[in-house]
Amino acid sequence: MCVCCNSLFAAEPAAPQSLGVREKFVADSLFLEALRLKYLDNSEEEALNCLLELVKIDSTSAVAWYELSQYYSHVGLDDDQVALLEKAVSYQPDNEIYKASLAELLYATKQAARATPLYQELAKKHPYKPEYYYYLCRCYAIQGEFTRAIEALDTFESSSGKSERLSEQRYQLYQINGEYLLSQGKIDEAKAQYEVLKQLVPEDIVAWMHLLQIAIRQGDRKELVALCDGALVYFPDVAEFYFYKGVSNLIDNNSKAAFKIFTAGLAVVNEKDKLLKSNFLEQIADIYYQQGNKKKAFEAFDAALENNPYNVSTLNNYAYYLALLKQDLDKAERMASEVIRQQPDNATYIDTYAWVLFQKGNYNLAKFYMESAISKSREPSGDLHEHYGDILQATGNPSGAVSEWQKALALKAAAGENVKDLKKKIKKAAQTK
Repeated sequence: MCVCCNSLFAAEPAAPQSLGVREKFVADSLFLEALRLKYLDNSEEEALNCLLELVKIDSTSAVAWYELSQYYSHVGLDDDQVALLEKAVSYQPDNEIYKASLAELLYATKQAARATPLYQELAKKHPYKPEYYYYLCRCYAIQGEFTRAIEALDTFESSSGKSERLSEQRYQLYQINGEYLLSQGKIDEAKAQYEVLKQLVPEDIVAWMHLLQIAIRQGDRKELVALCDGALVYFPDVAEFYFYKGVSNLIDNNSKAAFKIFTAGLAVVNEKDKLLKSNFLEQIADIYYQQGNKKKAFEAFDAALENNPYNVSTLNNYAYYLALLKQDLDKAERMASEVIRQQPDNATYIDTYAWVLFQKGNYNLAKFYMESAISKSREPSGDLHEHYGDILQATGNPSGAVSEWQKALALKAAAGENVKDLKKKIKKAAQTK
């Protein structure tokens, strides 16, 4: 038997009924019988009938409405259960069990906005029960009101002290709030949340990783190094912190320090994490090359590709260095072509492919790809212009070559790069006119 609760009561609560002696006796008897039947096997329907008869006699019986709600909970009719619990609360608003049951059901049925005022009342009336603050925080959080959620925790802790459950809830709130703020583009606010989170539980890696990503996003190298240094105190075996600290040192032209950091990070990389291992080896290879140790550089590049054969930046740099040395050019061409297969619109990578073709003597195809690289670059670099000038010179266009070299000279000089060889090329071209 299933009765829709809408047929059981009026929309508005009725005034408390004044029952006669006989009516009260019948109502009490029906309630006791309903409770007896409730705990007997296969007697739920009879118990329900007793409760239905009871509310016909006394429609203001809060306990009857509550027991009816439990029956509807058992058969899975959540909407009806909510309505019945609301009846119970309306007739006995100070009953903690009824109010708490209604609040929990509203939250469970994704009605946090309706559950919130109930938990506010429960928390206020029972200030030493942490569960109500916990549930109130859940309601605030699910509605995106993280500040109010944290304020609720502060209120409870200021009066009753900290508890493990609330500390865990606070941690979760800061974490969720940080992610929410990041999704809204509120980077500074998110950073503040994760800073608090880091202070609360410094040995948990979640906050550190988020702060790391924020520092990378903001390009704050000083912050990035400080963050990695702090994180490595707690997580000396987490390779990512070595990696980004090393990259920061590279950007600051401190390759010696970077090499030590990358070497230390490589030693703690999980052997199963092939991609990260490849990235470390690539950075080490680059430093070896810049130091003039070509043999070790190419060994490290080969090891990087063994771990990740499709590492785009490794393939590109390795191919470019081989082209500069005019060494293993077929291998360089294979690597460079794989790079532009993966990223056909990247001007830097197309430049590498064009330069490999140039070194192989395939000038016309090199010219085609170099022009493509320049067209795809918003602000062509000095290297792009210099390479294009070299290709134009090789294809019989010396005036065009000088024009490109002059563009390269202006850009490189402004960047503080060494332009001695470039000036010689321009001077030599002028002398041959």
